[in-house]
Amino acid sequence: MQAIVVERVMHDHVEMHARLSDWEAALGLLASPAFAESQRGLQQLWKLVPFFEKEVARHFREEENDLFPLIEAEHAASHPALTRFAGEHAEFNRQWQAYKRELLYCDAVGETHRVLELGRAIVQLLRQHMSREEAELLPLVVKS
Repeated sequence: MQAIVVERVMHDHVEMHARLSDWEAALGLLASPAFAESQRGLQQLWKLVPFFEKEVARHFREEENDLFPLIEAEHAASHPALTRFAGEHAEFNRQWQAYKRELLYCDAVGETHRVLELGRAIVQLLRQHMSREEAELLPLVVKS
């Protein structure tokens, strides 16, 4: 069971890293001074919404329901770290909702600044979050 949970988390992380690269590329296009490029970037950003809306939420639920209990059962001292990681999940969700509002606003009026700022911040947040999970949490499952 532990190996399956770790494998699933790692598989999801690989997929998320790929989608984060797509997100960064789309933000780069959106930032272009050329209208056609910017519009293409906006279209690509909208195409990424379902993945981040559904798959990241599913991934977080699975971590909290499957991975975290495995770790806590074997490592009682891990509770503060698990609470911190769950808090990062909540922070992503908060920033994601703000990002979607800004994406709608951008689509309506063409203002890109906040979409670019929030998008870049969320990409960085998720990359750091996954890196810390892989460094701090997954070794605890492998060692159990």
